[in-house]
Parts: sequence; C-alpha cells; structure tokens
Amino acid sequence: MHLLMADVASMLGVEEHEVLQRVVAGELPGRKIGEEYHFLKTELDEYVLRHVVKLTPAYFSREESKGLSLASLLLRGGLVAGIPGETVADIIRHGIQALPAFPGLDREDCIQALLARETRLSTAVGNGIGLPHPGSPIIADYDQESITLLRPAVPVAAPSPDGLPVHSLFIVLAANARRHLEILARLAWALSQETVLNALQSEVSLGTMVLLLRELDDVIPGEDFQ
Repeated sequence: MHLLMADVASMLGVEEHEVLQRVVAGELPGRKIGEEYHFLKTELDEYVLRHVVKLTPAYFSREESKGLSLASLLLRGGLVAGIPGETVADIIRHGIQALPAFPGLDREDCIQALLARETRLSTAVGNGIGLPHPGSPIIADYDQESITLLRPAVPVAAPSPDGLPVHSLFIVLAANARRHLEILARLAWALSQETVLNALQSEVSLGTMVLLLRELDDVIPGEDFQ
C-alpha cells in the first residue's frame, strides 16, 4: 500500500511538517518521487515497531483489519501469571510452556525463535510492557493465531525507552508476515491507551483485559488509503 505525506500524518496524529522532518532525519522510510514523498505501509509498520510511536485509528486499513480481533486473539492465547525468572528470557522460557497446544506448534522452536529476536533487539517498548515475537511466522493457520499475556512474578529488567522493568509481556504468534506486523502494530496502539495501561498496572483478570481490547477493536474500523 502506497501512502502520501498527508496519509502518514493522519496515521501518526502529527502535522505534515513533522513527518517531513522525520524523513529528512532518516527516521521515517520515505521516498521522494517527483514533488511528493511516498511511503510503503510495510516499511511504516516496521518503523512503528522499532520506535515509541503514538498511532491513531487511521493507521489501520479496513482490508488489513478484516477478521482481526485483539480480544479474540488474547482469549485464544490466554494469560499466565506468577512466572518465575529474573530476565525476559527466563519469562519467555517458562511462559511458552503454558501456551495453548496448537497443532504443529513446537514449543522449543518457539522459544528459540523468540529468544533469537530478543537477542538482536529488546522488544520492551516502555511502560513496563514487552512484545516478544519471532522474527518470522512459526504457525500455519489463521485459526492458530494468538496473543498470550505473560506476567512475571516480579518485574524483570530489560532495555526499554523509559528504563522501567517489564511487568507484562505479550507473546504474538501470527500466520504470515503481513498479519504479524498488523497484529503487532494494532496491539502497540492498544497498549498506548490509558485504560489498558492502568489495567495492566492493576493486574486485572483475563476477562477484563479481553473486554477492554474488545472495546478498542470497535474503535479501529480503519480507513481506506489509495
């Protein structure tokens, strides 16, 4: 999907001149063709996941969001609390053992994929939240996609933008690279909302988290960009 400067400004909730500044600084991936800058949605997704970026509902397209529900994915993946360990790697190792037994899911392969990604770049995004995810999809079908919330018994240290220890980790498993990025971007947006941040701080139940995400699913109908 090709986007113009106005599209990206709307998606990020900033003025066009701020988008231009980020492009000139080499932060945002954009290409000048003729008199206008053009952006690829896939590259924008990757930028969003590498930086602490606030998004607006306009970021998500109707087509890419079809059949995508954070609430349903979390309900499928569940919540695991009181996980022992002193590092993000420890939490991942213990937490993956509690994942639902999807057909064809090799837990050890999943652990190694997540740890390999974590070794390259910390997935702690700030506010005590981590988004561990494999570098490439490791499940086969849409009906196996899931989000699992892991809660360490004690918050663990991890390199993050604000330096806060991690108290909530969301494991994302998707069926293909496109869905992988879309789910992560959508989840990152949801986790920037005050209601969700407060709920995570309060260690609310799985049912309450599912209800909060369902409300946010309804807020993101998406927009169509040509």
